[in-house]
Order: sequence, then C-alpha cells, then structure tokens
Amino acid sequence: TEHTPTWAVYGFFKAIFDLLRQNNGLDNIKPDSIAVAFDVSRHTFRLEKYEGYKANRESMPDNMRPQLGLIMEGLKALNIPIYTKDRFEGDDIIGTISKKAIALKHKTYILTGDKDSLQLIDKEGYTKVLIPSKGEIITYDWNKVYEKMEIYPNQVIDYKALCGDTSDNIPGVKGIGPKTASSLLKEYQTLENIYKNIENITKKSLKEKLIE
Repeated sequence: TEHTPTWAVYGFFKAIFDLLRQNNGLDNIKPDSIAVAFDVSRHTFRLEKYEGYKANRESMPDNMRPQLGLIMEGLKALNIPIYTKDRFEGDDIIGTISKKAIALKHKTYILTGDKDSLQLIDKEGYTKVLIPSKGEIITYDWNKVYEKMEIYPNQVIDYKALCGDTSDNIPGVKGIGPKTASSLLKEYQTLENIYKNIENITKKSLKEKLIE
C-alpha cells in the first residue's frame, strides 16, 4: 500500500536472492534447503539469568512492524519454512539447526547480521557464516574470524566475557577492551585458563582488573 516503508523487506530478500543466485561468488553456494528463524518476543531464558540483557535495546520501530508482516508473507509465498520458539532467540534456533547439521556432516551456511553467530563455525569447515557488509556478503570460516578479530570461533564466548558487548548490554571486565581480550586469549586460550594463571600476569593494573 502507499507510504508503506519497504527498506527492510528489500534488504532481507536481496540477501536471500544473492545467496540463491547460481553465480553468487560465495563459494558458488547452491543450497539443497533453506530455512529462516525469527525471535518471538524479547522475553527469553537469558533475561531470567541476567536482567540487564539487551536492556539498552529500544522497541521495534513503528516503520519496521508492517515490514515484518510483509517479510513473513514473502517467505510463505516462496515456500521457505520459518522457525520460532517461545523463550528462545532466532540465533538459538540457528545454532541448534547448525549443530545438528554438523553431526550429520551437512555443510551449513548461516546468513545473518549478528556476529555472535561466529561462535558456531567449526574447525572442519562444515559451518560458515555469511554477513552482509556494505552491499557485499563476507564469508567467515575458522581462519577468517581470526584474521578479523585475532581470536578463533571457539573463543568468541570468552572474548565477550572479557570485553563485553555494548549491543547486548553485556558488561565484561571493566577496563578491558577488544585488543586486550584477544591478546589474553592468544596467550591463555580460555577464560578459565586466564584465571588459573592469574598470578603469572605481570601487568599489575590488568591483573587487578581481572581479579576485581
């Protein structure tokens, strides 16, 4: 209808059609199947664990609500299945599907704007993450994550525990930023190992921040 905004609808389906094109330059992906996952509501099991989770997020803007309906309509018209689950985020559903696919030795490509999904990439190369950026889609595998962030996918959770994530309102360790977090993980591999070796950290201020 007239004056209905369509920018999100356009961006969403452009990403899907770019993925499905025969010569897309993305390892020439020709998927056998496709599915889409959405959040159902803001109340998820994470809020029960940490009340501040995503507390900085504003409600969905008014010009986005009608577009979500159009996206759902378009997906149904294309016969693309939609997966949702109460108390879980769309990312949780994506993670579950990708883990099950790896167990079955299926190659899985996750198309998302959320870099949290990088933690789902496996070393063997079954799962890759595709992130739209400036009109292109960047493919992340095990080594590409390290190239961009100086950590590996299996360190993403510990990295966020250290430096936090402002987009999700996750605090992290006060005074530790991305560079320090990645250098700590480069040396000690895991969060648990950092704390096991806390007495070996020679920089006094850093040691105090971690202890505090």
